[in-house]
Amino acid sequence: LRQQLHFALSLARRKPAKFLLAAGHRLVRQLERRLSPGFPAERAARAFEADYTRQSAPEVWRRGMARILPLPCLERENYLRLWSHTRTEVLAQAEKICQRRFNLLGSGEVELGVEIDWHRDFKSGRRWPLKPAHRLPLIYTEDQSDIKVVWELSRFQHLPLLGKAYWLSGEERFSEEFGRQIEDWIAKNPVGYGPNWMVAMEAAIRAVNWLYAAHFFLGSASLGGNFWYGLLRSLFLHGCFIRANLEWNPYSRGNHYLADLVGLIYLGAFFSDSPEGREWLRFATRELAAEIDHQVGPDGVAHEVSLGYHRFVTELLLAGCTVAARSLSSGEVSVGSLETLFGAARVRKLEAMLEFIPHYTRTDGRAPVVGDADDGRLLQLVGYSTADPANHRHLLCTGAVLFGREDFSAAASQDGWEEAWWLLGAEPPAHPPTLRASSATRAFPAGGFFVLRSPHAYVMIRCGPVGLDGLGPHDHCDQLSFELAVGPQPIVIDPGSYVYTADLEERHRFRSTASHNTVRIARAEQNWISAAAPFRTPDNTRARLRHWRSQPDLDEFEGEHFGYQRLPVRVVHRRGFYLDKVEAALYLVDHLLGRGQVPLEWFFHLAPGISALLTSGPPQRQLRRLA
Repeated sequence: LRQQLHFALSLARRKPAKFLLAAGHRLVRQLERRLSPGFPAERAARAFEADYTRQSAPEVWRRGMARILPLPCLERENYLRLWSHTRTEVLAQAEKICQRRFNLLGSGEVELGVEIDWHRDFKSGRRWPLKPAHRLPLIYTEDQSDIKVVWELSRFQHLPLLGKAYWLSGEERFSEEFGRQIEDWIAKNPVGYGPNWMVAMEAAIRAVNWLYAAHFFLGSASLGGNFWYGLLRSLFLHGCFIRANLEWNPYSRGNHYLADLVGLIYLGAFFSDSPEGREWLRFATRELAAEIDHQVGPDGVAHEVSLGYHRFVTELLLAGCTVAARSLSSGEVSVGSLETLFGAARVRKLEAMLEFIPHYTRTDGRAPVVGDADDGRLLQLVGYSTADPANHRHLLCTGAVLFGREDFSAAASQDGWEEAWWLLGAEPPAHPPTLRASSATRAFPAGGFFVLRSPHAYVMIRCGPVGLDGLGPHDHCDQLSFELAVGPQPIVIDPGSYVYTADLEERHRFRSTASHNTVRIARAEQNWISAAAPFRTPDNTRARLRHWRSQPDLDEFEGEHFGYQRLPVRVVHRRGFYLDKVEAALYLVDHLLGRGQVPLEWFFHLAPGISALLTSGPPQRQLRRLA
């Protein structure tokens, strides 16, 4: 209780007015959840029936998809011309979907049977009841159930894969499977009931994937008018639900609220011939612009301070901005149309988010797992279930096309060119450039990331604020921790996050100081964390940069944090990194400033297959000491 009160007071000092507003907002929302009978689905259905008829459904689908997709993507022939070489892989993966075999969140391949239970975590066996969603528990502490398994399946990110298989093969069985799953889900998940309506973010991601998947099957003989009208109705209800359940609060917002807005932009563009759709589109576009200001720092780092969530937020913003521009700028998507809609400074932030990706990417092409990572995606149009979640470079293809950046193209992964086609309609380069990793040392001080590089080595250092304006839902105790790679070989690594609510003790362990490459004093945590508060991290460390310099022969970083000043010994931890580019050596110097005797522990987590050899000897160069 003392720690929770201290955490609340620290947040109140940071933003007193907004903290009070957020506290009041939370109380009101809790009262609403207790007193509300649930989502007014009947009223939303009446609004839909006032705008649309069964006879108008085919034309609504045609016009709506033209406002979402680039012109070349509307025609099957263009897809076959560019992407028919993916046929073997796509059909193999689509066959598994038809057999109801899924591999979600590390489950391994599991066959779910003829009747998919959309409310069951198939990993643990836990089933959420079909009751009003706002009254369901998120976590069952008595078992290892995970609501994210239920949500991940109902995001339907596998359905665009079925659509691609249908276009590539022409086989109606893929269309029939698409129809069966959609109809089954709608029948078993009435709006506002069951676990798949607990948060608006899940409804938003599901709706976006339904839209992309449906486009492939619009000409199918297996799906009749009743199906298309029913799907149109469900998508409209999705939009009404998202608009009524936005995950907003006055203090700070994160990727959930962004996903809500992006879902509304897609649905608003699709239904923009109705007053509800036009309102969704206008509102979400205006809010998305404000969230770029709020959620992205001046150096382009997303404010949740997690590399996994940086990838997710970048993907959300790219997709949302692109579709908004296409709908509101007569189909034109360019830097100019984005600047007209969102402002030049915000578009520059979006470009800076992409610039951050090749800098934090290691030479082996993979991103360190710094902070939390649930591998969340808006869409998986390429590489469903096979893509490497630690490869964030697919976004650089879209960035290369949009901003005309050759350096993005050189650092991009090849599977991203098809994603860029679906977003912008740009054909892939005839001869994609060979992957060229970034070789530049770069500081991202607002986000708290520092990258040292030489021809031989890569060093990523974490030193900066706790994310989400001090709430720290996805932060770890990783101040002054680092990753080291020599060439393409990782040497010292961040172990990552492993698990969320399925095992709160393991989540606590992977967030702890001992799970990062830093110093632990008196067996205390840098920041107070608790298994009982799995998505809260107060900023006890107040980490800051002391010195930063990059020269042709030597990169220098020095930082400090104050997380141990709450102990009786009141220790300040200062750490320096010195990357010698001539001698190919990294020097690490720790200064622990305080009084008294306490246990000191150093942790270095080595990559698989790497072992340490301890030696002694004088340093090869004289290093400037920390003051």
